[in-house]
Amino acid sequence: RLRSFISLIRFIISLAANQSLTILKQVYAPDLEAMFYSCQSIHKFVDDLSQKFETAQVTTDVETIHRTVVKLEVDLLKNWLADTPDKYNEILYLIGRKDNHLWRYSTKIFSYILQKLDLLESVQKYHGQIPHSDDYIRLEEYLQSFHRESDKIERLLVDRIHIDLMLNISEEQYADRSIDR
Repeated sequence: RLRSFISLIRFIISLAANQSLTILKQVYAPDLEAMFYSCQSIHKFVDDLSQKFETAQVTTDVETIHRTVVKLEVDLLKNWLADTPDKYNEILYLIGRKDNHLWRYSTKIFSYILQKLDLLESVQKYHGQIPHSDDYIRLEEYLQSFHRESDKIERLLVDRIHIDLMLNISEEQYADRSIDR
């Protein structure tokens, strides 16, 4: 919870250093911790915060505000995921929605999910033939439940796995595999 509060303070200072105390007082509530109990509550809090910055007289341009807001939301979601790792599907749903740009800064979230599911290790060990397990079945059911809306999530997962596989291969292994072909 402290990490989330520190992220919030850094966010406010980065966008409105001169007005940071005033804005912090506006958004701070005794139950601020309760605002971060679910993905939807985090999303709503960040939307409200974004609107406050847009109406406040800050010198930062709107594009910078939006980009920084998205980064804050991803940071808060990442902290929430660390506390509730079994609810990763809620974050995937939020990232997959078309009305936000969370996917742009979601690398750490996807890395965490892949690590939790041991997906990269399974891909390496079984050469892409992922065995059936409760976690994988749950992920597959989740992705199928959103039909075409999950395309973005599937693509991001595949890209993350591909990048991790490329980073894990040594130059010597790469040369050996190239020669074998």
